[in-house]
Amino acid sequence: MNDSKVEPSRPKRPKTGGRVAGTPNKATAEVKRAAQAYTEQALRTLGAILSNEDMPAAARVAACREILDRGHGKPMQAVEISAPEDSRAERLARARARAR
Repeated sequence: MNDSKVEPSRPKRPKTGGRVAGTPNKATAEVKRAAQAYTEQALRTLGAILSNEDMPAAARVAACREILDRGHGKPMQAVEISAPEDSRAERLARARARAR
């Protein structure tokens, strides 16, 4: 077998449909603008909850978090990705060895 590049099983096709890259999502833009109007109030509420330990904070903190998430987006989360021990490169090498 030739050791040249392995070609994909089908040719790549151009993207069809959907928004053009960089175009804002009109469906959520209004909700985002409305939620941003409550940012200052949500931050004040969180500050009041933090300074008053007697308040039932769970529901109010959840509401504040939801408003902030919708107005400013959710915080980035770290994601760990691990490949299986039997990687694609190893499988390809074994397949090439069998083909010889």
